[in-house]
Amino acid sequence: MKQRKYYVVFVGYRQGIFVKWSDAERQVHAYPGCRFKSYASLTEARTALSRFNGSKLSQIESRRNSNTRIKAKLIYVVFKGRRPGIYIADKNAKEQTLGYPGAMLKCYRSMAIAQRAYRNYFKSLKWYAVIRGWEPGIYKRKEEAIAQIQGLKDPICMECSSYEDAVEAIERFLTNYTENGIKEEIG
Repeated sequence: MKQRKYYVVFVGYRQGIFVKWSDAERQVHAYPGCRFKSYASLTEARTALSRFNGSKLSQIESRRNSNTRIKAKLIYVVFKGRRPGIYIADKNAKEQTLGYPGAMLKCYRSMAIAQRAYRNYFKSLKWYAVIRGWEPGIYKRKEEAIAQIQGLKDPICMECSSYEDAVEAIERFLTNYTENGIKEEIG
């Protein structure tokens, strides 16, 4: 009889322990720097993942399609830090925020809620198109954009709701600009 294997995805689209290789493969396929390994027992798999994360994983989530994976008690979301993202180990999340100015870290009870919060946070961010400034470009932080226009006589900076809108604002300016100045005002 064939012995069951447990597939641990250490680094991939979603970290965890999977019973089916096809489920684990979806998490690592085309993921740069992915790391995974199979184990003969669930205990070995849990220990390996726990050691990798530097924390103990204890909650088991079972699904009817036999896609079993281990889930952390809390999911940590780093909104502002060295590497914003979703972490299942508090140690890894705290490494991203300790000593980082303006760091923002929150805990959630489920991966789905954490993912939704992460997505919504980055959707709500404003982008700043510095069209005429010390270093024209697109900036995520208002403070950076302000620094690029401070002290200039006629700076142009626009607050945009998305990165694409900021790019469009700059492109609109460039198409309306001639060597003699601006043909028409940007609206």
